[in-house]
Amino acid sequence: MARFDFSDDLCPPNRYREMYMVINLTFCGTWAGIFPFWAKCSLANSLSSCDQYVKNNPDKFREAYWAIKSVK
Repeated sequence: MARFDFSDDLCPPNRYREMYMVINLTFCGTWAGIFPFWAKCSLANSLSSCDQYVKNNPDKFREAYWAIKSVK
């Protein structure tokens, strides 16, 4: 768990209000979506990109989800 102890004059607590946590499940992204990796993937035979595979096969990602026990 990350923890940062800053003094109030350096990072006043009133600057940290109304923030949102975004949890993103990126299927292709920087690593998996790049061509050298995708070209080696056995699924790449009929599709030219990771994005195209995800777009054309939504059923393959039906069980892709986060199971988050808690957020503190």
